Amino acid sequence: MKYLRILLCLALAFACSNLSAAPSLEKTQKKIASAEKLWDSDAQKAQSLLKEAFSEAISWTSAEYVENVREKGFFTAITCLSPELVDEVTVAADTYLKVFPKGRYLKKVHLYRAMAAWAVKDSERAQQALNEAAGSGRLSYPEQSMIMAGYLADNRHRTAEKFIEGQKISRPSARLTRDLKRFHAGNRLVEGLLNRYRDGKITSDRAVVMLEDAVNRAWFAKRAPEAALNVIAIKDSQEPHFNSIITEWCGLERVVKHGSSPQIRLVKLEKFIDSFPEAAAEERFKAIVDLIYLHQNEFRNPEEAARYRQMLSGLKGVAEKVELENLISTLTPARLATEQANADLQRILELKAFLPYDNGNLPVVNQNYIEFMLAISDMIIGRASRIEKLDFAGWGKLPADLLYSIATNKKDKAWEILNILKPSLNVQTVKLVEDFLMPMYLNTKPKDRVFLAGLAAVEQFPDLGTDLIIDAISGSRRIYKAEHGLAVLADVYRRHMAFAEAQSVWNILKKLYPDSIWLK
Repeated sequence: MKYLRILLCLALAFACSNLSAAPSLEKTQKKIASAEKLWDSDAQKAQSLLKEAFSEAISWTSAEYVENVREKGFFTAITCLSPELVDEVTVAADTYLKVFPKGRYLKKVHLYRAMAAWAVKDSERAQQALNEAAGSGRLSYPEQSMIMAGYLADNRHRTAEKFIEGQKISRPSARLTRDLKRFHAGNRLVEGLLNRYRDGKITSDRAVVMLEDAVNRAWFAKRAPEAALNVIAIKDSQEPHFNSIITEWCGLERVVKHGSSPQIRLVKLEKFIDSFPEAAAEERFKAIVDLIYLHQNEFRNPEEAARYRQMLSGLKGVAEKVELENLISTLTPARLATEQANADLQRILELKAFLPYDNGNLPVVNQNYIEFMLAISDMIIGRASRIEKLDFAGWGKLPADLLYSIATNKKDKAWEILNILKPSLNVQTVKLVEDFLMPMYLNTKPKDRVFLAGLAAVEQFPDLGTDLIIDAISGSRRIYKAEHGLAVLADVYRRHMAFAEAQSVWNILKKLYPDSIWLK
């Protein structure tokens, strides 16, 4: 707000110093000059004068007047830019650009159009207008000051610095020199503190005080966003962790400890997003992701979480990381049976350079776990991926590697694994594996694959595993040895303390398969 006020004052000063009004617009010009002098002492009176000046100037723009008078009228109206006339000035500027595409005040009108866009936080339109102004001729120092104030009002500190340094001025003014020195001093201050904190030369408590003070004094510094994020992270890591939450993702859990309340973190993160639109993509990624899960897990506001996820999708510079975050966030055990989830898992493995992936909120996701999930998905839908080894065990301590090899028709490999394991397995489990492995020359049937996927999944994903086992032994096209499915299902129910269901399934097994190996 401070810089927006400065911007408007500069605009008024610029108008008075550069407008060569026609005699018929002299009174209007005097009102604009008076408004400039009154702005600091009586803003209400200044605003009233500008409204009168705007109306008077617009009255000279009708078609009955010659082009020269109309053009001056439009430009005079545009110079009345103020908080209550932003929309009106915008319309006047757009009209001027349409009616006088090669007008005498073209560069200045573009600048005013940029300031009006900044006033309503339309950074894109502002930058377009500035580009047009830069292409219309060399910028004077008052024009440069206006642009710089606009960038600062929009919190685009890096752009402001680059703009100043990019102006080829043989004899820079004292003010411009002072501004450059301020930028450079701020950069040195923040960078020095961050390096000291990184090297362990200042403690966390002292780092918070010093970094927070540095950001307040040098918010425009190159590493100010990094410093601001560090302050948020340090405060949130301090004892006591009175707002810890448990997050879950696909069978994994994580305790996320917070030293700050969700309300405080919300304010801090939102302020960061608003204050540092030109922060590094990685820094904005971290802040936006934290906001997503803050709304999702703590405020339980899916609409706000979705809004920030949309903001994340538009973030430039970290497209692959954003894609990975979005893919992981949509995965659930229930979705593993779908083609889309299978494709998503394969894409995640293509992005394995980012694995293990830790967004600070969900459990850490590593490559082995993704491959295990992909293996289950492959088994269900009948595919085989290039998975070298699975370090997971399914039901009855059966290696996922063994089950996956049978389901994907790599039966020679499955036979080798089974021979190594036989001494450690009971007779019933060996018979189960052999029934699905033999004959080795036949491909595994779809329902058998589903059952094998259930065996692999039931330990890590109990709900999915149970559903797959039930699906495999139900219906007319069920697995070849349904007795194995019933025995496994009864055991799964028993281990999850569903004793009535376990006994019911066991009774079915005894009735349908009285000679089953599971009854011996």
